[in-house]
Amino acid sequence: MLISILFSIKPQTPLPSLTSDSAPGAGQILGLATDPSSLRFSTIGEDSVVRTWVPKTRKRDGISVKDGKGNALKNWHCQHEIQLMKSELTDDYVRSTPYNGALAFADDGSILAAALGQNGTVHMIDPEQGFITASQHGLFEGSIVAMEILGRDLITLSDSIRVHDLVSDQLRYSLKLYKSITRMHIIQKMEMMHLAINRKSGTFAVAIPMRLTPPSAQELREQTIPPTYSGLAVFGQDSQVPLLTECFETAVSAIIPTEDSEGFLILDGAAEIRNVTKKGTQPMTTLAQPTSDLQLDTVTDETTGDLLQMIEDVEDEPEEAQPLSPPVAEDDDDTPVVTQQELSGVFDIGPAFALPPLEEMFYQVAGLFSSKPLEKMELIDNVVEEGVKFFDIPLEEKTKIQMVNAPSFLGYSPLSAEITAFAIDQREQIDLSTPHPLPSPTDPLYHNLLAPNLWPSPAHLPHFRPVFERYIAQMGEISLFFTSLIAEAIGLPADAFERFFDADQQHKLKVVKYPDLKELGLRPEQQGQGVGPHKDSMLTSYLLQVGDKRGLQAQNLRGEWIDCPPVAGTVVVAIGQGMEALTKGVCMSTTHRVLSPVYGGGPRYSIPFFQGVRGSTRFEELNEVGIGEIKEEIREMRRKVLESVGGRLDDVEFTFRGGGKAETLGEATLRNRIKSHVDVGERWYPEILADIRAQQEEERRQKSLPVTPPAES
Repeated sequence: MLISILFSIKPQTPLPSLTSDSAPGAGQILGLATDPSSLRFSTIGEDSVVRTWVPKTRKRDGISVKDGKGNALKNWHCQHEIQLMKSELTDDYVRSTPYNGALAFADDGSILAAALGQNGTVHMIDPEQGFITASQHGLFEGSIVAMEILGRDLITLSDSIRVHDLVSDQLRYSLKLYKSITRMHIIQKMEMMHLAINRKSGTFAVAIPMRLTPPSAQELREQTIPPTYSGLAVFGQDSQVPLLTECFETAVSAIIPTEDSEGFLILDGAAEIRNVTKKGTQPMTTLAQPTSDLQLDTVTDETTGDLLQMIEDVEDEPEEAQPLSPPVAEDDDDTPVVTQQELSGVFDIGPAFALPPLEEMFYQVAGLFSSKPLEKMELIDNVVEEGVKFFDIPLEEKTKIQMVNAPSFLGYSPLSAEITAFAIDQREQIDLSTPHPLPSPTDPLYHNLLAPNLWPSPAHLPHFRPVFERYIAQMGEISLFFTSLIAEAIGLPADAFERFFDADQQHKLKVVKYPDLKELGLRPEQQGQGVGPHKDSMLTSYLLQVGDKRGLQAQNLRGEWIDCPPVAGTVVVAIGQGMEALTKGVCMSTTHRVLSPVYGGGPRYSIPFFQGVRGSTRFEELNEVGIGEIKEEIREMRRKVLESVGGRLDDVEFTFRGGGKAETLGEATLRNRIKSHVDVGERWYPEILADIRAQQEEERRQKSLPVTPPAES
């Protein structure tokens, strides 16, 4: 359709490329928009002129010309020409020619909005009369890329995504794109950034270029960080939280709304057409994902801070120009205030038999005390689904993101790659963490643990990354909330642990598959080690058990191993050694292990989340300073519990009384990772690994244990 229109225009209004400084004309068409209420359409050219086009019956000698079927033939006629910028035809004409322009019709065709260049001005045109009725400034930032009118709102895509109410002349919201996007040339932006609206659903879709891998050192030095794929977000008019996000392995080439539904059709760089729409009859909000993938900075009338960024800015900027903290940490200094009226709204709703399920009431109460509402169970379902599907992708795809390829200990670990309690664990897994940029050469060595994640290809798992980024962010908030409850439970202020967290605290997560005894080649009566006996290092951990297969066991004070069977809709919370050290033993660390699934029972899956602690924390802070003085009556309660069982029998030694050769938690964590992942240690930290092996040898000698060092790779 578009090609035939342009060929019809060409004989009447030539569209040459400008070949000389004194050769004015329409030149290139910078933008085109169709009137949804009629056959009218409009173009904007690099001559800064908006033209409206309407069909006109073709006549010869005053008589309508018809085709062989008797239908009247029509030509496209230029109805109006509206000059946006007064331009002198000088030698500077070509240099001042804009690269970009955008047009948008209102739903009823009564308004035509036009923008040109990067002056932030949008002209409102009466398309029927052909003149400018108003010009509004400050409606976009940088160079205009695309523009649409949806209902009463003007949506612009430039260096930000802005939604402006034309009736009240108020900004609804604005999302500022990160610098790696805004620094692109306008021609690149026009090719890789796209905007489309769906009038039926009242939504709009935006495609933004993104990167699949971290920038190389040369790209960082030269500040050339080209995008490698596209992210898509679907927004409503009233909220800056996206209703849906998708990742595409190649760049998105075009977006259009679906004709009879509330979704969008996407054409990508692989010449494939994708349908992005509701999932069955579920609302779009159940598919919501984080906007960190889109490298957006949130801006409203009062700036609220930038969203999580995938590519860190490489240029040193003045302090006042630095991005604000991500919204995850935005309210960390504010203690949520919950009124009696709000609690009454949860509990005082009728007799006991009429109350909603306990799980629903828990989410309502926890949501009041949390800085952000807790996610519904749909997110948990998505996490489980995506986590299990990861192990079904081809081995070569998993190998591309293998942990041994990076010094961060993030990525995929094949079966038998990890060691716990001097024995090999029979598990396959992927390790993820909260996103961080690559460390600088001057950072401490343990900062290698802070790095971008290694994600599976979106071509195989398009939803994996956004689902797990959201889950990690949510679990980070829940873990901070839970530790505040622990503090209050032992008589301390709710913020007692806060100084042991970084502003951008790293938390970790694993997605784990445990093969059953049959798959491991063991006999039914044998006991396989999924994970050997151990204590988690930091404060708390939260294990999401998938399905109904047993395997997790915790050791009680008598030294007995107790099954922890899966319970749907719950996580198992374990106390780490950092918590035990900070509370002077009041909160004792949990010794636990995982047994391989029974013979022929199939694999077991689990998704543990590990709350992080500030890596620069020194061991004397843990053991001497702690989190404050715990009341004697609470300490006495712990002593009585220990006395009642005759003291604690524990298969795993508490190691946080001192750091040994490590002075900080970050250094100790790095050594523990090297000890567990020998292959990564051999490649990236051979000197530290050699020191660890010597230390293990000495420990065995002192304990008269048989010497069975980890095998050399």
